[in-house]
Amino acid sequence: MIRIFEEVGVTHVEGDLDPIRDLEIIFSELVLKDLQVVNGLIDKITPIVNRGIDKSKKADLEILLKVKEHLENGEQVRCCHWNGKEIDYLNTLQLLTAKPAIFLANMSEKSFIRQRGKWLAKLKEWIDQHTGEPLIPVSAEMEAKFVDMSPEEVEEYCKANKTKSQVNKVVTTSYHAINLIHYFTAGADEVKCWTIQRGTKAPQAAGKIHTDMEKGFICAEVIHWEDYDKLESEAACREAGKQHQEGRNYEVQDGDIIFFKFNVSKGGKK
Repeated sequence: MIRIFEEVGVTHVEGDLDPIRDLEIIFSELVLKDLQVVNGLIDKITPIVNRGIDKSKKADLEILLKVKEHLENGEQVRCCHWNGKEIDYLNTLQLLTAKPAIFLANMSEKSFIRQRGKWLAKLKEWIDQHTGEPLIPVSAEMEAKFVDMSPEEVEEYCKANKTKSQVNKVVTTSYHAINLIHYFTAGADEVKCWTIQRGTKAPQAAGKIHTDMEKGFICAEVIHWEDYDKLESEAACREAGKQHQEGRNYEVQDGDIIFFKFNVSKGGKK
């Protein structure tokens, strides 16, 4: 989150407001931390490679040296080009600059409602040039106010000021950035939301609820969220032919409403 609002009563650690400078400082600190990790690994692996103790480490060392070069150039690892083998190894390092990011521009309530601010366009231009990742304008001031209001009061406030909370947008953008989706299951007295990786097949999605459901998976009865939102009930979706049966190869879609069928004799339970 980057502050882009002017407020005399809220001091800034650098003494004045400059979001571009602040981002550059953050990026530099993350690069330095990753360099510390990478240099430590290079120092550890180099003697092993030089002595021929473990030939498999040579490929790792080559990747680390490539990463080091990018970091020393001030680049974020996630913004560089890597092949599949390199990505697999990088994933084991958990480098800070390899992690996907979204940027939140924290505006005053007044500026957010007006969607005006002298720094917003400059900030977007800088991010587009350096990472191309999402920038979401928010107002922590306004969101904090909403916490103490009822849903009806929030709705009334947003309608009167022609604005809306950005919480849902932040959540959905974050999910997308880390390749996550969610699906729903519903019983007689509760609805649950389950988070999975995009591309997860139906049996593995069922396993998120219970491993026995994955082992004994038979099929998944699926209603897409768009259909449910339009028809407003499971019964209406069924009557309209919008509930469909899917097998083991079905890739769960974001927002799916699913009833799993599974075989109890294979270890499952209903």
